[in-house]
Amino acid sequence: MAALRSERVSLLGVGLVALAVRVVVVLVTHRSFALINDAADYNRLAISLAGGHGFGVSHVAPGGGPTALRPPAFPLLLAAVYLVFGSHVVAARLLGALLGAVSAVLVGILIAQLTHDRVRSLIGGILAAVFPPMVIASTSVMSEGLFVALSLVVVVCALAYRAEGRVRWLALSGLALGCATLTRPIGAVLVLPAALIAFTGPPAPRRWVAALAATGLAIAPCLAWEIRDVTVMSHVIPLTTQDGYFLAGTYNATSAHYRPQPGNWIPANDDPATARLIAAHPHAGEVRLNDLLHHAALHYLGAHPTYFFTVVGNNFLRLFDLTDRAFAQAAVRGEYGYGSFWGAADYFSTLVILALAVLGFARGGLRGWPAGAWLAPLLLLVVTLPTRANPRFRAPIDPYLIALASAAFVGWARGGARSLSLRRQPGGS
Repeated sequence: MAALRSERVSLLGVGLVALAVRVVVVLVTHRSFALINDAADYNRLAISLAGGHGFGVSHVAPGGGPTALRPPAFPLLLAAVYLVFGSHVVAARLLGALLGAVSAVLVGILIAQLTHDRVRSLIGGILAAVFPPMVIASTSVMSEGLFVALSLVVVVCALAYRAEGRVRWLALSGLALGCATLTRPIGAVLVLPAALIAFTGPPAPRRWVAALAATGLAIAPCLAWEIRDVTVMSHVIPLTTQDGYFLAGTYNATSAHYRPQPGNWIPANDDPATARLIAAHPHAGEVRLNDLLHHAALHYLGAHPTYFFTVVGNNFLRLFDLTDRAFAQAAVRGEYGYGSFWGAADYFSTLVILALAVLGFARGGLRGWPAGAWLAPLLLLVVTLPTRANPRFRAPIDPYLIALASAAFVGWARGGARSLSLRRQPGGS
């Protein structure tokens, strides 16, 4: 990290470019952007919190009551912004723009830590600053902007601890891990990559102190929210009540037989059998509803075990925009509230970055990476594929694709530089 201080001007430049791009997008799409679906619910929860009315009530359970469907970190951060600037969607989107700029800088830092290559770090940071999926994800009122930044902090700080052995870096990694888990529960899987990065490097003094500090700071925010859940929901739940709703939206007959996109997630009540199940329990709160949907999804999977592989295979294609442009456009519109132009930009730019990532991998783009660094995106991929996947859910994986793609750009740049140097030499053609 001390070596990175010499790169602070370049990193600042990356951050300013990323912020400028996102602010321009917010201003250009001010009238066309739609606050829908998850974004609208995050906004509702943030307004409730900012107004002193708590976390609001359930909008999915037929019996109403308190809610724990959404993880709390993003609504709480959004509420803090609303307290200062008022409940304005533009303020929320500018918050996302700032988080996106931070993520672009973190991508540059991550590449510098992994490769010790200043040119590749700068290229990767610039790619992250302008890559349309990262721009779209951060300028929507969605938790992805916060989650991507926090997940990168987990890995970057673990790498800093590995290099320097300072307790503060691992402590900060642990705190980011806890906050990432409260942003999206799948963040919990990053504990393994962080541990592998931190504890498979050179021995560090006071390692047990660092481990205790990181563990305590990772658990503390999650424990605080779990106490809230037990107090308000009157049940012990795994942080949120969304697992049953997610599973039931994928593992049902309607999703299984949807010909254009088999296994694609739908709102659970769009399946007739699931809708009848919900209607049969008109007084169910979120905890009861979650249990019912969870049981229904597992029952369907038990009756159709091979369907799991249909879901995983098709979700892989959907996650990386390998289906068709129409699906990508529909996903960007339905998830982020952006129009068809932005969906097309997401689609084509993803295909380009995938091709570059494959080329970068072939050119040794992973050379020198500790196991935990490549395990982080792999685990995020593994926990995403069985349930719900579209370009939105690729957001925390995109920085690693960019890190690989940067290797291809560096290869071209150095090849061009060598060619130019040979031509300038006496006798060069």
